[in-house]
Amino acid sequence: MPADGAAAVTLDAVVRVDYTPDFFEEAGRDPAVFLEVYSDAASEQLAGEYQVVGGDTVFFVPDTLLDPESRYRGIARGIDGDLEFAFRTGRTLDEAAPTVQPIARVDATRVESGCEAPEGGYRIDVHFPPAVDDGPAGSIEYLLYLSRFASQGAPNIRARARGYSTQLITMAFVLSLEDAAEPICVEVVAVDGVGRVSDVGETTCLDPLSGSFFAGLCSVSVSPHGNPASLAVVAFVACLTLLRRRRGWRRDEGHDSP
Repeated sequence: MPADGAAAVTLDAVVRVDYTPDFFEEAGRDPAVFLEVYSDAASEQLAGEYQVVGGDTVFFVPDTLLDPESRYRGIARGIDGDLEFAFRTGRTLDEAAPTVQPIARVDATRVESGCEAPEGGYRIDVHFPPAVDDGPAGSIEYLLYLSRFASQGAPNIRARARGYSTQLITMAFVLSLEDAAEPICVEVVAVDGVGRVSDVGETTCLDPLSGSFFAGLCSVSVSPHGNPASLAVVAFVACLTLLRRRRGWRRDEGHDSP
């Protein structure tokens, strides 16, 4: 993030690259060596701060805000190859968290045995409109939580997806026969390109066996900051919040900003 080819990227954007699991756990792998971001206008590499989260995700936060309506390019180096990307900024900052839209529908389809469900199960497809945000759609990541199911009580992430310019986003996962024996509830959370997290979306419930779709069973949701379902994004948000604050301090100390 930002997505390759993204336009109207906010001036406070953070560059994020996901590597293979534990990539940076290897001794001596400096993220500054593997990720470089350049300004096309100045033809120079941007100065900034790197942070690795979880051993495989690297964040780069420029020391100053990006220039408005300018093109930037970067390269993420890997062992087997390199990933080149580019994006263009707009004129605004990302000042608000995204707002998720109500889930349009949830479908359940019986599937045969496979890796995700050795004894067979149900494919659950969740369809919803894209979130509303003041940043580019391609920088939004959606997290789909299963907040109620038979075998466990704690919410957990079942799917992650990048936001794109589309009228309806579909996220899917496979549910075991055991978990499909009782009604399930799903929720969607959105995280924008600078780490702001939406409130938990409206909870929607489904009986996979009968296909009955209803909302009354799990109608109470809480903010992701207090919801166990949001624990998986705490490190992501905390990292970006800390880096944004540091960048703010540096700007206060005399760096230019638009």
